Amino acid sequence: MVVRFASSLQPRAIAWLVDKVRGPRSHGGAELLVRRQHTEPGEGVILHVSASCRKLLELAEDMELKKRDQAGLMREFLFAHLRDFVGEKGSREDLLTTAERQLIVRHELDNIRALSEDPSIPGYPNFRMYEGQSIVQVMMHRALITAMYPLHDEESLKRLSTKWYYSKVQPIEDIRLYFGEAVALYFKFLDFYTIKLLLPLAIVGVLQMVLSTYETLPFFCICNVIAVTVFLEVWRRRSNESAFQWGTIGMTSLDEPRPNFHGTMMRDTVTGR
Repeated sequence: MVVRFASSLQPRAIAWLVDKVRGPRSHGGAELLVRRQHTEPGEGVILHVSASCRKLLELAEDMELKKRDQAGLMREFLFAHLRDFVGEKGSREDLLTTAERQLIVRHELDNIRALSEDPSIPGYPNFRMYEGQSIVQVMMHRALITAMYPLHDEESLKRLSTKWYYSKVQPIEDIRLYFGEAVALYFKFLDFYTIKLLLPLAIVGVLQMVLSTYETLPFFCICNVIAVTVFLEVWRRRSNESAFQWGTIGMTSLDEPRPNFHGTMMRDTVTGR
């Protein structure tokens, strides 16, 4: 994950955040790996944030990600049961997809929260924070962090592009592995929408233009209503089927609350998180 800071950001604010990113979780840190990219004078500082394989797997368990085990069942990943997912000869480096690794690092960055001794961002006393607030979200809201984005895997992207361009059917599973479930579901919807809705309605539309009279107009209106209703119901089933296969059927958004929201942080009585 690449984190780009504003060129005018004070160095002590950057050093403070880096300490948070590298620091132990017991002290409000994320225990992630940080490397600084060389930049030209006058440009903002750019950091590359990643995590070790073991750390990614531990965080995957914390986030309750679901993975398919050796028996073919989709269930919550547990680091203690790693062999159930990779087998005896499998590699744990290949267990998480590119999209999942990016999601985990981004979620952990967003989860770095202000402590009671962090009333404001160092060097910016007017940028106040309350205990438990996401530091990264505040810095992005204040334009101290100007951009945060993942890097492409050029080799994997080239393979996906080749398969995507020359295949008659969209490689939905490959899209999911690289870009994640949300992007894969979007392209699956486009494919379903084009084939199941546009083509039938296009035929009905042509017939309506050719045979349109006051007597036939109600018939075409009824056909449109039926077609849209069937389309929505079938898509609901298709999307639920995909979500079940991908292990995201009960997954909710991991986005953080608005950075300027002020309230009391509490644990969920159901999940305990």
